[in-house]
This record gives sequence, C-alpha cells and structure tokens, in this order.
Amino acid sequence: MKIENGELSLSNLSKAVDAFKQNEITDIEKKKEIIGSIENMSMRNCEKTLIELTGKELPPPRREIKPITKTLNLLTVTITDDGEALLKDLKGLLAHRKLSQDKLFELIFTKAKEKIEAERFKTESKSTKVGHGDSRYVATADKRDTYLKDKKCVKCGSTYALQMGHTNPYALGGKTTRENLKILCRNCNQRDRITQRL
Repeated sequence: MKIENGELSLSNLSKAVDAFKQNEITDIEKKKEIIGSIENMSMRNCEKTLIELTGKELPPPRREIKPITKTLNLLTVTITDDGEALLKDLKGLLAHRKLSQDKLFELIFTKAKEKIEAERFKTESKSTKVGHGDSRYVATADKRDTYLKDKKCVKCGSTYALQMGHTNPYALGGKTTRENLKILCRNCNQRDRITQRL
C-alpha cells in the first residue's frame, strides 16, 4: 500500500531488504520500524538512515554484469511516406519472427546486401564459363569467384565502392582472367591506374 501511494519507493525498499539480509534482521517488528523510518526519503537519505539504524554500510547495488560483445550505434533516418509504408509492410511480413527493431534492420540490411552483391558481382550465378582474357569484359564466373575470394579491397581493406582491377594492367598486356583479377576500392583502383602509367 505504501508503495502504491508513493510513500515508499521500490529502490528504498530494495535497499532495506539488502540491509535486513546483511544484518540478519528477521524480526518482523524491527523490519516494520526500519521501513517506517525510510518513508518519503530520497535514496541518499535512505542509505544514511539504514546505516544509522543497522550500524553497517550497505553492500554495493547488485548488478548483473554482462560482457559487452558489441557496440550499439544510434541511427536516425528520415523516410518518405512510401518508405514508411514499405517498412510497415516488412514488419507485417516478418511479424511471426518477433524481431526487435535493431534485429529487423539488421535483417533488412543483410538481405539488401545479398541482393546487391548478387546483382553487382553475380554471387548467385552458377556459371562455369571463364574468360580468356582477350578483352576487358569480365566473365560472370570470374567476377563471382574473384569477389567471393577477396570481398574487400586487397590494398586497403575498404568495402566502399568496390571494383574489379587487374594485377597486371590490361593496358600493358595483362589478361582479363581469374588469375589476373582482384577486388579494389575505387580510390585504390584509380591510384593503381595512375601508377601503372608512370
């Protein structure tokens, strides 16, 4: 009743229970007396009063320590009405999975990444036809296998604006074959071309 009408906060009650355990207070009347004395108190005053009444400092608050396994980043986005409608439809389609907001976006980003990789680097292609290197054209199987082997720029490790590059420059007689292809980011690929011309 005292909690419901605001005379006793749950935090202060929790501190009192900790004090009872630490001091092995089992007498009901003594417990009632102590609880009565911490009504309508701030947490700091409650702690001081409990120390005075029991003669012992309270143990530090009990906290479940969980290892931090990842950093959470806050993402704020502005979307159009059409985007909001799409998001609502996606939530509806995935409602059976009961995903949290962050897991929902993780799934959306994963599916989008897979689709774009499949379109850009033919990662889902079953083609086995390899290039013979006589033109700049990169055969589907070579594009897929080179991307799946590297998945990031072989020079700087970036995953931004990835492109196919030649280890031995095409302009200097290098072939467009799987053995001569590598994944580079746009910046490294441009620097490669400039360096090769010097």
